[in-house]
Amino acid sequence: MKKRVLSYVGLFMFLFFCTLFIKAKDVSALGYYQVDFGETTSIKSEGNDASVDINGLNSKKIKVKVEITNVSVYNDDGSVVDDTIQVSYDEESEKRWYVKAGEVLTFTYYVDEYDDYTLEFELYSINNFSLDLKITKISEAELTISCHKPITMKDTELKKVRPIVYYGDENVSKFAKFKVKASKKNLVNIDASDSESDDYFYLFGNYYSGKCKITVTAKYRGQSCSDSFTLTIKSKLKNNLYVYGDLYSYNTRSNTFTMSLTNRSRKQIKIYSSEAVVIDNDYVSFNRKVKMTKNKKSITIKPGKSKTIYWKVFGGTTWHDVDDFEIYFKCYYKGKVSWLSVKGETVYIWKKGKRKSMSYMF
Repeated sequence: MKKRVLSYVGLFMFLFFCTLFIKAKDVSALGYYQVDFGETTSIKSEGNDASVDINGLNSKKIKVKVEITNVSVYNDDGSVVDDTIQVSYDEESEKRWYVKAGEVLTFTYYVDEYDDYTLEFELYSINNFSLDLKITKISEAELTISCHKPITMKDTELKKVRPIVYYGDENVSKFAKFKVKASKKNLVNIDASDSESDDYFYLFGNYYSGKCKITVTAKYRGQSCSDSFTLTIKSKLKNNLYVYGDLYSYNTRSNTFTMSLTNRSRKQIKIYSSEAVVIDNDYVSFNRKVKMTKNKKSITIKPGKSKTIYWKVFGGTTWHDVDDFEIYFKCYYKGKVSWLSVKGETVYIWKKGKRKSMSYMF
């Protein structure tokens, strides 16, 4: 019984190794090869194509040098023919190399463990081919970033900036994470909140003019790199009276409205407390007087600057929704007094008994 068991084991091992041999032969017949760095491997097609994988790859992208020598092309009867082999490393890539029979081809490219069939060899004809292949590791891929050229924008403008980030020869701008900072934080606002999913960020003018440096840092696969560019912001202040405003809250406890005003004129403006009123737009005839808190008679706002004004209501509270109200007040600019009003984020000016929209804040 023991001898019979041993014979079965021997038969099983024999069949197992035969199977491995057949599979290895089938793989070779299909034209699949695996090569090690620095070793020369002879490639012979069983048809008009062959595929090659590199052993020892990891998740880090590396730059390699490929050397192809001893190139021969022949037909079914073994006769040597003059033909050209196409070499590619990715079906989706547009990069292609070509080598003719009897020639030598050397090139470099980047590769990592995520590449399928690192190299593809193919003839357009039905001929066969053979060649010697050597692949040498040169260096690990580096992350590089290229930012925008110097940007000039207006102090109320919005700009979209698209940095270009490469990992080796691969554009990874859409996958890299960005951090952006300005050398003068009060000069510009930066929105990079979507930089993890998009390849851009926004610059918003902050109503100031001047120059600053914008530094962009990209991170990808454990690497980081930075680049910077100069941002010049020019003033868009107007010669005539021009004001941004926002009437954005009403406090029922203190019975006060809160308003912000930004002077977009080239000269200073003065806002007066006297004669100011607030009107409920649902009841045109219904209004109340208001005055600035802390007994202020006026507030001066310099060109390009903003101030918050608190308007105290005369009388008791009778409303709750700030969106229903509009505050009217006098504004002095370049020797002339005009009536302005603010409703929500819009500023109006009164001329010849008619109300005209001056500006919309956003």
